[in-house]
Amino acid sequence: DWNIKVARSGFFPKLDLGFNVFQNGRYLNQQNSAGVNLVPPTQDPVWAQLGEHTYFSVGLTLTWNIFDRFVTMDNVEHAQVAFNNSQLDYTDNRLKIQGEIRKVLGDYRGAVQQLETTAKGLQAAQQAYDAVKGRYEVGAATFVDLTTAQSTLVQSQTAKMQSQIDFILQKKLIEFYAGDTPIDSK
Repeated sequence: DWNIKVARSGFFPKLDLGFNVFQNGRYLNQQNSAGVNLVPPTQDPVWAQLGEHTYFSVGLTLTWNIFDRFVTMDNVEHAQVAFNNSQLDYTDNRLKIQGEIRKVLGDYRGAVQQLETTAKGLQAAQQAYDAVKGRYEVGAATFVDLTTAQSTLVQSQTAKMQSQIDFILQKKLIEFYAGDTPIDSK
């Protein structure tokens, strides 16, 4: 926004204040005219001469470009486009961050539901295994039924562990997006 104001300043007059200091001095060993040395033997040193011959100048200049081949207008338009682009980038980044946070929260809720579901599935698989094992011990079930129930129990245990890992990962992502976890520089 400030660049637009700077670019628009070309439409207004410019007032410049200038201050100058200049000096002149001479140091001659010899200056002859018609065979006579014109330099006095007791000539002042240069630094003393400069003190006597110091001049000051102060100036005030008013400049107003009436026609600058549309350079100022072009600069204002470029600054306006840059400002609009920065506003769009800001809005885009804000929406992107909001979307990422919503996604992480949704993934976290999904991980919580998956954790609950696998816990219930594990409990059901354990009960089914216990029942088949009891039936196998009394001869009412086959060895294939027992190994199938045992395989289902192991799969349920694996699914529960995987859902616990996913839950921890989603929890860490929430902490990261909330700013509670430092970024690891490794």
